[in-house]
Amino acid sequence: MIRRPLWLGTGVAIGVGGTLWTQRRARQAMARLAPDHVARRAVGSAQSLGVRARHAYGAAQEERRRQESALRRATDRDGSRRE
Repeated sequence: MIRRPLWLGTGVAIGVGGTLWTQRRARQAMARLAPDHVARRAVGSAQSLGVRARHAYGAAQEERRRQESALRRATDRDGSRRE
């Protein structure tokens, strides 16, 4: 007869524990999806994108200048430069 109350108590404990765990996870998910949190993440992503775009543009300009300089040197050595 002791088995039934033991299993009943175990089931109740698992049910309460599962419910509390689910509530905590739901609150965490709602906090992540709150409008102010989403807005902060969007602003951070946009700022990061801007920084990366400026860096890429600067690198492209530097590479363009390097290539142009190499081409000018090559044409000066060949004597095929027209003025």
